[in-house]
Amino acid sequence: MEPSNENALLLKAAMRQKGRSPNAIRQYLWAMKYWAKSYGKDIDFKAVPLPKPEKTVPKILDFQVVRDIIEDEGLSIRDRVIFMVFAFTACRVGELASINIGDIDHKARTLLIHDTKTRKEKVAPIPPRYYSILTVYLDARARYLAHIGRNTDALIVSERTWTDGDGKPHNELTSDGIRQAIYRIGERYGIDGPSQPGERRKRMLHPHTMRHTATTKLMDQLGNPEEVMRITGHSSSDMLDWYSHPHMERIKAKMESFSY
Repeated sequence: MEPSNENALLLKAAMRQKGRSPNAIRQYLWAMKYWAKSYGKDIDFKAVPLPKPEKTVPKILDFQVVRDIIEDEGLSIRDRVIFMVFAFTACRVGELASINIGDIDHKARTLLIHDTKTRKEKVAPIPPRYYSILTVYLDARARYLAHIGRNTDALIVSERTWTDGDGKPHNELTSDGIRQAIYRIGERYGIDGPSQPGERRKRMLHPHTMRHTATTKLMDQLGNPEEVMRITGHSSSDMLDWYSHPHMERIKAKMESFSY
């Protein structure tokens, strides 16, 4: 199949017939457009209109489950802190990976986060209970690094020393390592999404699940979009509209006793 408007229309029709989502069709058509450019051609989206994108409802963890995971002493203190920082900062995975020890203000009890999307800085207050857990981790982190004779400024450290392409040793945990920690927590708590036999396992608990969950909790706790934006880094209050609506689980609980 050559990249052309005619073939793009055929692809669009075939995907619709197979029940593919509008978002999936959009991705394929954009891929065909980039493919066409490599041939010196183009796909005209006026001739091949893109389907309107679907508004997906973000996956939100139950707040009690979040509490249980943070308090779970069966998890390593490092993995608890990874999950905990996601839970009160709504940060992205790359932002968590880039947090250094110097980003913690122990006097003000705040955490400085370098926004990977806007290149601006955000400051998240560290709640007292979570600050206590963080100090336990910092002590364990210092002992571990002293034991292996290594040093790093990174807040989250790896359980092994790894080398980059230049052969330089590192002890910070990468973004992929943080994802793996979140996946392990999902498996421990049975949060993985359902999958059919032979299908690749669907992971519900992603780092971005935590961003959605934390933003919802911050809106619930603070109630003021402007204050929430200072922590989450959302560029406008319009982006927080969904999070200001009552959580569906809360609505369902209130409807339990509903009757006429």
